[in-house]
Amino acid sequence: MINKAYLFLLFLVPLLNNSYGQSNLSESQVEELIELGSVLEGTYQIQMIDTRALPAVELSIYSIIQEQRSSKNVVYHYLNSNTRIMILSFQAIESPDFISLDRIAYISSKNIEHE
Repeated sequence: MINKAYLFLLFLVPLLNNSYGQSNLSESQVEELIELGSVLEGTYQIQMIDTRALPAVELSIYSIIQEQRSSKNVVYHYLNSNTRIMILSFQAIESPDFISLDRIAYISSKNIEHE
């Protein structure tokens, strides 16, 4: 019985945390951002730097991705010191040899070129 209660709490806490984190958005805004996220899927990557933690990001990153995408250059938007978003350019996305990106990548700061 205790194990079931523990498992329930383990699943409930992230759900509550996620709904609290999006509480400043209306239901229609959340729906719009979810739709935008599915359109943008594969054209950006959340990069975790020097950590193996799972990213906790808000839906508003989709607006950031859309606003900051460049026509020719890859853009890096830092959410914090350990999390950045790599946003591919329109040129890269429209290329015939475009390969969709994994949503999350774990990288070392030693491998980061200074943008």
